[in-house]
Amino acid sequence: LLYCRMPRPYMTNWMVKLDRHIGRIQKNALKVLHRFTTSVMEDRKSFHEHTQGEYLKDVMEQSELTASAEKRQGGSRKGNSTPTGRCRSRKKKLAMLDLLLVAENNGLIDREGVKEEVDTFTFEAHDTTAMAMAYTLMLLAENPEAQQLARNEVVKLFRKRNGLVSFDDLQELDYLERCIKESLRLFPPVATLMRYTRNELQLKNALIPADSHIMVHLYDTHRDPHFWQQPDRFDPDRFLPENSRNRHPFAYIPFSAGPRNCIGQKFALMELKLLIGQIIYNFRLEPIDKIHELKLMADIVLRPLNSIKLKFNKITNNNGVDIPNFN
Repeated sequence: LLYCRMPRPYMTNWMVKLDRHIGRIQKNALKVLHRFTTSVMEDRKSFHEHTQGEYLKDVMEQSELTASAEKRQGGSRKGNSTPTGRCRSRKKKLAMLDLLLVAENNGLIDREGVKEEVDTFTFEAHDTTAMAMAYTLMLLAENPEAQQLARNEVVKLFRKRNGLVSFDDLQELDYLERCIKESLRLFPPVATLMRYTRNELQLKNALIPADSHIMVHLYDTHRDPHFWQQPDRFDPDRFLPENSRNRHPFAYIPFSAGPRNCIGQKFALMELKLLIGQIIYNFRLEPIDKIHELKLMADIVLRPLNSIKLKFNKITNNNGVDIPNFN
């Protein structure tokens, strides 16, 4: 529907409502999205009502305690030193939805505003992560050496933690993270960014006028031979610290960059590590479809034109470690 309307700027909302076919499609699509996000909001709000806001109250009190300690010590502390260990360890953070609900209670945002924000991060997160996982699995299937190195790392961590890993534990999956980053370089799920210039923008060989619409094609940016040797080759070691140190900061921007970058990039990497880690722990991947035969479609996200087929060979023994099954 989006791609139907984009090249037809005259197709305004009131015109869509007059078109029975397109109007019905849009109405049903929005109904699915709003039904889901409304249920998420109501469930969370019901939880806080059931607990009489104790979780929110506890977090707010601890934040005030930390802020008060920082204020008292502000005159004596220098540089970027932190408050006492007691205050630092007690400080907690709210989930984004909780922050929005607190803001709503304080009159900083209305109900419709909360709903719009929840719609946005729901829509932006689900399809992009799914496509990133699909491309990473396909690349690991075609690169068995990289797959085994990532598996060794996962098995070592799961064995150490008996399969129950925490957020901090995921930081140990360094090689798997490099594999994911290399996959995001080759196949960025959001392959095109659009920006608007309020002022003139001087590039190296061109001057972009003010009030211009700009499209940045990340698929091409991530394959620029000026920054990437053999750009079509899968090589996770491109993201070793020593290989990334002198690279242009905007040569790799799968989550965009600057003030309008993706707010969920850390969460996305955490999701991908958990999901892909469990898959390669339980299965040895073999390719059926080949990367060089992959036909892509520039949809809202970069997706294959046809389904991706992989072979999953069950691994029967991984040092006897049982891990949670995420159904």
